[in-house]
Amino acid sequence: MAMIPPSDERTTFLNRDAMLEFDRIVSEAVVELFRAFGVTVRPHHGSVEALENTDKTALTAAMLSLSGAEIRGTVAIAALFDLLASCCPPDRNRSKLSTSSATDWNIVRDVAKELVNQLVGRIKNRLSARGVTFDSRTPTAVSGNAVSGMLRGHTALRYVFAADTQYVNVFVDVTVTPAGQQKISRTNINPPIREGEIIDL
Repeated sequence: MAMIPPSDERTTFLNRDAMLEFDRIVSEAVVELFRAFGVTVRPHHGSVEALENTDKTALTAAMLSLSGAEIRGTVAIAALFDLLASCCPPDRNRSKLSTSSATDWNIVRDVAKELVNQLVGRIKNRLSARGVTFDSRTPTAVSGNAVSGMLRGHTALRYVFAADTQYVNVFVDVTVTPAGQQKISRTNINPPIREGEIIDL
């Protein structure tokens, strides 16, 4: 799996089946999300040493809070400027995004917010199919040295994905009730409706 063991052991999953299923849900949602933006990512199984040496000034992160009767917490995405820029819709009237442009940094932060918003939407669809529902708030995004401050205390679960030579970090910090964990552990459910699919009524 793509999950990196948490450093602070603050995740509240006591049901191992629920933890494994949640891990699968997040991983599938991330891969599906970036595919929709034309970027291929895959779970990273190797060392994270190179990730820790990343130039922090080139990072952007976006975070979103969620809250429901059986689950609450945060989800965040962090990645380098160039990777997030590659997710930006093409615009023939716009040159390649540059880290030297304040306007382009704003665009990249907007992209990061859209990514985390859609990621949480995909996770929500999968959890709703199991009877676990929640509402989410408007995402926020920061860049550079402010990223570590935003993520501090919200990194119980870390998922790492590789995109060529760059990486996407997804941080999930949630509290799930025992009843919610029991529902998440279910595997005999109907698949969730994916974005863009047509439903026959």
